[in-house]
Amino acid sequence: LQCCGIDSYQDFPDQIGRTIPGSCCDKPASDICEPINSYPKGCVEALENLFKSALTVLGGVALGIAAAEVRN
Repeated sequence: LQCCGIDSYQDFPDQIGRTIPGSCCDKPASDICEPINSYPKGCVEALENLFKSALTVLGGVALGIAAAEVRN
């Protein structure tokens, strides 16, 4: 999904013991993911976009099947 946190990498404040996880970076330069290298999009937004895309395709397939049924 190429996302980070719920809203963004800022969900992981720069405090002792709380760093941005490596999964938030495409290619982390080290074991620690830096804000400049992290995915800008939050995972809620990424999931919403994924579901919207899937629903668009599913809706198109449903309309195609419905049109084929009407012709028969």
